[in-house]
Amino acid sequence: MNTAIGALVLLVGSAPVTLKRSPKPDDRASYAMKALIELPGQDGIRFTGTWNEKVRSVEAGKVTTAVESRVSVDVLGIVRQSAMISSDRVETLDGALITASKVDPTLLFGVPRVDRLRSFYFPSGPVEIGNAWWHTSPANGDLKAPPSASYLKLEGEEKIGQRETWRASVDAHEVDDPNPVNVKGMLWLDKNDGSLVRGQWTIQGFVRDAQTPPMSARIEFSRTN
Repeated sequence: MNTAIGALVLLVGSAPVTLKRSPKPDDRASYAMKALIELPGQDGIRFTGTWNEKVRSVEAGKVTTAVESRVSVDVLGIVRQSAMISSDRVETLDGALITASKVDPTLLFGVPRVDRLRSFYFPSGPVEIGNAWWHTSPANGDLKAPPSASYLKLEGEEKIGQRETWRASVDAHEVDDPNPVNVKGMLWLDKNDGSLVRGQWTIQGFVRDAQTPPMSARIEFSRTN
């Protein structure tokens, strides 16, 4: 009897599911964020702050979102708070970033080139837990982003607070660039609308400018509303 029940649970658990993003105008999401950015031979720079999103419109398969963020920067124990940073972003419903207004590239979140790599790209059809798929992004001059490839995998499901989520991994890297950025991460997506509930990423190789060596960073977002 126990064997039969276990087989039934396994069968149900492996049924194909359709992952999709279903935003609506005026949808809002707020996140607490933190990051540790490291430069060779230097102490880490710690960031904490907030990230607030509001969906402006959903039309023709595209989502326009207004973002506001504010961070505190801790360098050697000296804390400085930034002004509010605003950005407008346009993405496809499958997760591809099309345009984004500029923000401070020292933050490493909200930077379009990095955001393309840490994004979740929804699969084109149903998937089962354990399934993986590729997404390739062409070069985008407006975003100052070279071509990239993302390997995504549905890892499982998990309850976070009152939200039922899908847990997925991303392993993304740039190609055809002398200083490629690489990102590995884990994302938790709300089963109801595909919105981000939690995200954890490790970033390697981001170069801010010609005078700065490549950065590495660990970034975490946690939903607060």
